[in-house]
Amino acid sequence: MFGMSSIYSSYGRYGNYRANALMPNYSRINDMRLVSAASRRFNSISSTPGTSYTYNRYNRKDPAASILDTDTASFLKEYQNKMSDLLQKSNALRADNPRSKTGELTAKSSSEDILTADIKYRLSEPASYKLNVSQLAAAQKNVSEGVDRYGNDDMAGSLVIATSDRANPISVNVGNAMGKNNYEKLQSVAREINRYRTNVTAQVVVNEGKASLELTGSETGKSNAFNVTGTYAQSSGLDKTKEAAQDAEYSIAKNGGKAYKYTSESNTVNVGGYKLQANLKKTGEATIDTGADNEKTADAIGDLVESYNSALKLLNDNASRGKGVLQQMRRMVQPPVSEKTMAQVGVIANKDGTLNFDRDTYLKQADLYPSLTKSIVSGGYSIANGIYDDAKAGMNISSSRLTGINPAGNRYSGASYMQMQNSYLQNPLNYFSTYNSSGIVSLFNNNSVGLLMNINI
Repeated sequence: MFGMSSIYSSYGRYGNYRANALMPNYSRINDMRLVSAASRRFNSISSTPGTSYTYNRYNRKDPAASILDTDTASFLKEYQNKMSDLLQKSNALRADNPRSKTGELTAKSSSEDILTADIKYRLSEPASYKLNVSQLAAAQKNVSEGVDRYGNDDMAGSLVIATSDRANPISVNVGNAMGKNNYEKLQSVAREINRYRTNVTAQVVVNEGKASLELTGSETGKSNAFNVTGTYAQSSGLDKTKEAAQDAEYSIAKNGGKAYKYTSESNTVNVGGYKLQANLKKTGEATIDTGADNEKTADAIGDLVESYNSALKLLNDNASRGKGVLQQMRRMVQPPVSEKTMAQVGVIANKDGTLNFDRDTYLKQADLYPSLTKSIVSGGYSIANGIYDDAKAGMNISSSRLTGINPAGNRYSGASYMQMQNSYLQNPLNYFSTYNSSGIVSLFNNNSVGLLMNINI
């Protein structure tokens, strides 16, 4: 009609843009005609008495929820939940997932009386760290000389404490202490010191009937040392340090390499970066080994098997519905990998298609053959990937295939399905929509452009 054959032969491989650039006016006319046609079609239907329709993207009647009985709607919702849960549980084990459970590592100390290990963030690689703890971090402690607990000595003088957390020292007049005996008077002094809320804590300790005032730093490390002066401090010996504030001293050697020395104000120290920490308890040597967290992986496999069996039960209980249910059930009862391979990691296929999980078998195999076990569970052709693919395919099955109900609310038959398809394809506006959205050069241009440009609307 407009020489489309020659245009297509010259510009067909250059796409829609070049053809539309040659004939912009025709493209605009097409847009206007489509809008006009759709508007008239909608008005003619919506103006029909007694009708009320909603439209989907294809301008067809939307199969409203009202055509589904409660049981069918409940099934569709449960089916979606089961497949979604199965998808998530299987994805949690897939090696392609950066947060896979099989990639999580745990840390163990060879001697927990010397140190314990604590993972703060997800570790990226297995490693072994040898720590030699030569000194623990400690807080300063000052203790006065003991006095008879039930005595009533004449306590007097000043007590001045300079701490690292205050610009000015605190001062206490011991002569103002109230009490019927030495113990109560020292308690009065301790309460006055603690009232200032510094990083030094005061308390009264009793040993063999002797009461003493004890000052202890609330934080370890040299930088948290404090100084005690005053006449009472000198006379009672409280100005003398019983235990000095000190830093922890230790060395770390990674994977048998060179040992590096470190110091820390705290006994909680970083090991190999900020992701792994050690809590130092006493001097000595200990090793921290990081490796696969087989217990967490076993938990995830157990969750996957439970989700798989639950989804299969739903399919079996609803096998009389649409063909999509049987299709998904047939897909799932086929083992994701061979039954012999699954059995190596404790996943047993039952005759009815369900699965069992032997946790002890898995843990034993994971310790003996970690790489092989991981490959079977989460590798490219693995249990997790196979079930993931089944769940993903199940999510793509249409609700009409699952229920056997077509958009008109009737059970599908071969004839009714073909009739619905033919009705859609024979509507010229559907062709016109495809033509308009794809530009002048499209799948239908060669044979139908003349018909489209001359359609009577």
